[in-house]
Amino acid sequence: MNDQQRHLASATLALESAYDVLDAMPEQARQEAQKHIYDVISSGQKDAKDLTPEQRAQVAAPASADKVGAQQVEQIGAWGWGW
Repeated sequence: MNDQQRHLASATLALESAYDVLDAMPEQARQEAQKHIYDVISSGQKDAKDLTPEQRAQVAAPASADKVGAQQVEQIGAWGWGW
């Protein structure tokens, strides 16, 4: 694990500890959410093997300010909230 991965893992753990998202969800949605999280992590681990170090760094880097708004809109739209 490189420094960026350690930093990302540490930040993720801190967020999970501060905001237990799964516990805040309706009970009937938790299993599906846990499966989704597992699938995303598994897919990322599998795909990371095929990336160069430069590509992994690019994927792990935070989004630039000009892209954050568009990404948020896409995410909200994907959840079907009608934006």
